[in-house]
Amino acid sequence: MEMVTIPKHEYEALLRRIAELENLVEELLAKLNKNSNNSSKPPSSDGLNKKPNSRIKSTRKCGGQPGHKGITLELPKNFNELKEAGEIKVVVKDHTNGATEYVSRWTVDVEIKTVYTEHRFPIGAEIPPQFTNTVTYGDEIKALSVLLNVEGMVSYNRLSSFFEETTNGLVSPSEATINSFLQEAATNADISPLITDVITGDVMNVDESPMRSTERPKEDRKGNLIFDENNNVQMETAENKSFHVYIRTYSNETTTVFTVNGHKNEAGVIRDGILPEYSGIVSQDCEAKFMKYGGQTSLCGQHLERELKGLFDCAQMRPWAESAFTIMQGMCHYKNEDLRNGVDCCDPSQLESFIIGYRDMVQSGQNYLSAAIGDNALLKKARALIKRMQERENEYLLFMKNYKVPYTNNLAERDLRSCKTKQKVSGCFRSFGGINAFCKIKSIISTAKKRRNNVLITIKNNLFSSPLTVK
Repeated sequence: MEMVTIPKHEYEALLRRIAELENLVEELLAKLNKNSNNSSKPPSSDGLNKKPNSRIKSTRKCGGQPGHKGITLELPKNFNELKEAGEIKVVVKDHTNGATEYVSRWTVDVEIKTVYTEHRFPIGAEIPPQFTNTVTYGDEIKALSVLLNVEGMVSYNRLSSFFEETTNGLVSPSEATINSFLQEAATNADISPLITDVITGDVMNVDESPMRSTERPKEDRKGNLIFDENNNVQMETAENKSFHVYIRTYSNETTTVFTVNGHKNEAGVIRDGILPEYSGIVSQDCEAKFMKYGGQTSLCGQHLERELKGLFDCAQMRPWAESAFTIMQGMCHYKNEDLRNGVDCCDPSQLESFIIGYRDMVQSGQNYLSAAIGDNALLKKARALIKRMQERENEYLLFMKNYKVPYTNNLAERDLRSCKTKQKVSGCFRSFGGINAFCKIKSIISTAKKRRNNVLITIKNNLFSSPLTVK
């Protein structure tokens, strides 16, 4: 076979073309494989793709492990106290046929009964406004409606059917009535003490997420609200579509505050009036508009890990990305071990070692970039990431310098998760007032759960039960 000789310049051109095509393939594969696990994309953008199981198979058998303390249903320790206080009903069913010695076994259940409470007022007295009608709904059914709708994601229609079925048709509030319960709860919800709690905390977790609404406030180009001649905020209504509005959470370990704004801009942050008043540590996901607030900023380590995972598809940067990923996780594990052992700060010499290791990691990334061939999207992403890691060293390492600072901003993301679930169930909110009411009530509920308070009692006592005054 006759050998064909290719001129040197053509051979070099072919090599350059092959390198360009390899970079292009790498770039396209990276875009194709991008999801919420290896980028900042939200989980909702993953679509219907089946997520792979990233867990490493264990050699242990399924179920409880040796030494695991099981949990068995038992009578409450204060059973007799609850019985005497009338908080529980005790029923005895005798299967002994008159035997004097027996063994007791218990069943615990819940029964729903309709309660009609008669309120008597003297002739001529001014009747309190909540008793304008001869028969009105009480605080228990109002609180239960709010809990099931806001926290349980039960629609108005299904709530009405639920009450009708469980009361044998005696109670069947209309959808409009149930909506009035929520509006009353939102009107009575005072979240100013919650705002004070998050402002005075050492660390504030901040995050935001888009929600769907058929209505939102009008804003000018600078983000200022537009008012009508009666000084009311003008609303724009969507036709055959819905708008994106933005729920923002300001939270710590004991308190959650939700707000909502029509647009994702700094003007909304200023209107919320929380971050501008805060002087502590802001934990966030590297959102530019949050950077200027607070005394210090902590950037989420898990978001950094996702970006590093995104570089695993880049053959030239993968060794560095895997090494950086391991270093960040190593610092997190070291801190968690310290906290488990009751240590509340990092050993100074170990901290210095971590800082040096971080800087060496960044320098190593720059060395990889200088040796990289071509310039595709993945390399541009790596260049931006390494530059940010260098410029924001203190923000990424603050969790090691101050053990009060969390490694991730997952607290805020967990707080927002139920809001996204609400949207999945209902599709969208029908008005901006509706989503605003939801945020106020959700702030009360989320805070009660964090503080391990009874949510139903919290709703009843804080959003309804008004004192009875008779004149």
